Amino acid sequence: MEYTHEWNPLWRTKWDNINKRVAFDPYYRDRIENEFSGYEEFYQFCLEHYPSSGCVIDRINPSGNYSPENCQFLTVPEHRIKTAIERRMFSSDQIMDIRNQYDNGVSAINLSERFGCTPRHIHNIVNRSQYKDIP
Repeated sequence: MEYTHEWNPLWRTKWDNINKRVAFDPYYRDRIENEFSGYEEFYQFCLEHYPSSGCVIDRINPSGNYSPENCQFLTVPEHRIKTAIERRMFSSDQIMDIRNQYDNGVSAINLSERFGCTPRHIHNIVNRSQYKDIP
């Protein structure tokens, strides 16, 4: 299906939001820079790399700058998964350890104390409502 929607206003808004956040958010400003030379370069990048409707711009290295080498477009579900993985409290090995210990009779309360979280979080891990991608 060919998309004929005018994406220029969307990209202009994203460009403005990136620059506002870099300019006014001290935490963000000290970590992130916008390396696109201007809106025209950003616009050309979007035209060349934007695959379809429903995608969002994402930094490949989340602590890196906005630059053509560090930006990509992901679908919303892909972006949610990537963001969730980056913000995880536990590593894959810890998740498997929690599940193994629970399967071997260690209670959620004991596991929550060992791993510094709530018993509810442990239940979500062992029931696979969180960390679904980890076996």
